[in-house]
Amino acid sequence: MLLRNDPAFYENNHIDGSWQASLRHTINLPAGALLLAGLEADGDSIRSFNFSGGVTSYALGIHARNRGSGYLDLDWNPPNRRWNLSAGAREEIFSGGAQAVFSPELAGSLRLKENFKLRASGGYGFRIPTYTDLYYSDPSTLGNPHLKPESAWSGDAGADWNASQKIALSFTGFYSQQHATIDYVKSPTVPNPYLPPNCPANIWCAANLNGLHFAGVESSFTWIPSKSQSIRIAWTALHGAQSALHGLESEYIFNYPVQNIHASWSVNFGRIVALTNAVQLAQRYQQTVYPVWNASLTHDTGRLRPYLRLTNLSNTGYQEISGVNMPPRALVGGFAFHLGD
Repeated sequence: MLLRNDPAFYENNHIDGSWQASLRHTINLPAGALLLAGLEADGDSIRSFNFSGGVTSYALGIHARNRGSGYLDLDWNPPNRRWNLSAGAREEIFSGGAQAVFSPELAGSLRLKENFKLRASGGYGFRIPTYTDLYYSDPSTLGNPHLKPESAWSGDAGADWNASQKIALSFTGFYSQQHATIDYVKSPTVPNPYLPPNCPANIWCAANLNGLHFAGVESSFTWIPSKSQSIRIAWTALHGAQSALHGLESEYIFNYPVQNIHASWSVNFGRIVALTNAVQLAQRYQQTVYPVWNASLTHDTGRLRPYLRLTNLSNTGYQEISGVNMPPRALVGGFAFHLGD
């Protein structure tokens, strides 16, 4: 039964609240070093319920959480030197004393020649589950209030080469080892010892997965044939592996692009109009390659500045998030009125 004239019959109410505070201090040290220190605190709360058929039920429920942190960061960029270094650490404590997370990071670069630089970075990061991950449920999805924060050790290294004033090349390799990755999984049969408790068959249930890691490379080539033109081609390749699914089906972790090529060409026709063309070729895990072509025309001088944006000119049907179709071919035009600086 659909009650078009009585939306209150299935009313939803969500009230969110948040607060934050911070204290920061910067100290200039000798030899071009800079020390940054600080304390931060924040909190969020939610009151979420729905009203359906005269019955009030909690959608996400009533919840609140707070966390506090302290950090130190040393940036060292000696004058007249060809290298720089950054090292930092952050300690974060969650409300209730349930968990404390220490996150270090280290990054640096070395310029071997004026036009050639090596760089590398590494560190530890984490993400706490959202209230949706924890408490949301519908006929096809079930949250998990016992989720742990996901975390990852990540590192990258690469090089930048400015071959000339018109040509630049960049290359980076990266790796990420993840722990307790937040995902949604399901199984056609239950019980399954690797499913969250009380997870029914064929229902997406929020869970923490271990054994997930990614490795890949990204590179770019930039060519500026004239002052009015620039051409850029970027390529990214990504390989992921999951050793702990135990026969479960995952909703997210295998929805990444294994190959992604992005090419763009920008040209200015004097002070009249600027044209940008961009074409992307992407291949997601175990799927076919699909193209996406976008273009824009802009006039960026004067008071009245017309523009025209054309998206997905190839009219490609594709999904960046599983189950969510991206928009088809579209054209948007308009005017911007510039009031001045």
